[in-house]
Amino acid sequence: MAVGRDETRGVTGLLLLVNLVLYLIIIGLASWCFNQEIDLDFFNSHFGGNTATVFVLMYALLGGVIGASSVIAGFIHNRAWTRESLGIATSTALISFAVTALAFGSLSLSLSLSLSLCL
Repeated sequence: MAVGRDETRGVTGLLLLVNLVLYLIIIGLASWCFNQEIDLDFFNSHFGGNTATVFVLMYALLGGVIGASSVIAGFIHNRAWTRESLGIATSTALISFAVTALAFGSLSLSLSLSLSLCL
């Protein structure tokens, strides 16, 4: 048994729990905004943005769901702590990070375009 292994697993579990809460908040907010957008008018953005708002919400929902699944894979790895589970947890975390970065990149582009239209 390696020294410090149990402490590492405890900290990892706590960070995974925080990550899960954050992804659930992202899923909740994005799904609420997407529902409001669909109820009002799909491509007539009432949130003060442009037509990219719908796509930002879709990317955020996709990133949140993939992120929550990567947290579940992380909990499984934290429990098993084997090389096989490490590969699965790492690959889902990297995919989740890529989709979340795509959502935030799309959001920053949307904000940049909105600000340049206002000036």
